[in-house]
Amino acid sequence: MTPIAPGRRWRNAPVEREPDRARTRGLAVILLWMAAAVAPLTVYLVQQMEYVRVRYEIEELRAHRDRLAEAEQRLRIERARLTSPARVERCAVNDLGLVNPPPSRVVVLARTTPGSEGLVARAPVER
Repeated sequence: MTPIAPGRRWRNAPVEREPDRARTRGLAVILLWMAAAVAPLTVYLVQQMEYVRVRYEIEELRAHRDRLAEAEQRLRIERARLTSPARVERCAVNDLGLVNPPPSRVVVLARTTPGSEGLVARAPVER
């Protein structure tokens, strides 16, 4: 250890700062006031961000609903086209090779009144 001044043999103790309680308390009060001032703004911003997010989600759901409605309409049109009697008959004749039965093989069902025992069929006459 080298002496600071020639001929002196003592060393000064390092300076220790004592905590300033009034200054610490004042800083804490200022920070609390700042937090109290910023808290409503933070709450408002969070609400606005959530509002915007929900609006985007609503718009996505509406677009999805519209796409589904269009797809449903296309499917209804396709079902009507596929189940039309003219197409069914054409497919039966051309693809399956079915033919119209002769009139002697046709069974005609008569409608019954409500409360009767059901449909009445007239059997073809065998010749």
